[in-house]
Amino acid sequence: LRLAHAAPLSALAWTATPVGNALLCGTRAAEVVVWANRKEGGKMEKRATLEHLKAAAAAKFASVPGRWPMSSRIRAVAPSPRGDSVATAENRRIHLWALGSPSAPQSSLSTGREHPVMSLDWSPCGADVIAAGDAAGTLRLVDPRGGEGAG
Repeated sequence: LRLAHAAPLSALAWTATPVGNALLCGTRAAEVVVWANRKEGGKMEKRATLEHLKAAAAAKFASVPGRWPMSSRIRAVAPSPRGDSVATAENRRIHLWALGSPSAPQSSLSTGREHPVMSLDWSPCGADVIAAGDAAGTLRLVDPRGGEGAG
C-alpha cells in the first residue's frame, strides 16, 4: 500500500478513532493529512487535511546566527488518548485540532521558547497534559486547556 503526498513527510502517528483507525502524516508543507479506514483491513482513504498555513498567517523566518532557522514543516504529531483530537508541532507553537471538525485548530499554544518543538506526546492517563520537547533539550508539560505549564 502506498499513500502519496505532495510534500516530504516529517512526522507520523497512528490513532484509533471512534469510527476506525487513522494514520496522521505531517509534512514539510505545513499540513497533516489524515488517512483512515472504517473497518479492519479496509482500504485507507484520505479523510482530511489539517492546513497550518491557512489557519495562521504564513510568515517567512530568516536564519539568525546562533538560532534555529524556522520552517513551516510539521515536526511532531500526537493523537490524544481518546482519539478525538490531535496535537501538532510547528516551530514554537502547538496546535490542537478536533478530528471531527478539522477545518481550523481549536487552539494554538505558544511554548514561549526560542527553539522549535521537536516532539510531542499526550499523557496516557487521560489527563489533559502534553509533553513537548524542544531542540535545546528542554521538556515542558503543557495543559492544552489553558496553555499554561502543567508542571
